[in-house]
Amino acid sequence: MLLLLAVVTTKTYAALPPSAQNNKDLDVIMDYVRSHEEVLVSLQLIDFSNYIIFYGNDCRVEFKRKRQLRLPGWVGPAAPLTVAKQVCGKSEKQ
Repeated sequence: MLLLLAVVTTKTYAALPPSAQNNKDLDVIMDYVRSHEEVLVSLQLIDFSNYIIFYGNDCRVEFKRKRQLRLPGWVGPAAPLTVAKQVCGKSEKQ
């Protein structure tokens, strides 16, 4: 019983391992590519480090993650990636 109490009262941390987070991020990016035919047919590069898709003639889609405030000592899953902006040449959509 004392051991159970010690386990329950200790701080616990919940975070996805990097491979799981990367898998979730890649799913978001690939879902975007698959659902936008113009991107799919003219895909040039996916910059996974910066979450940018390059396609077409000087076009890109940038993804960002919303910042989440956490209590000290609390770790949780990162916010999902969302489209921050689309740029084709000098034309930008947000």
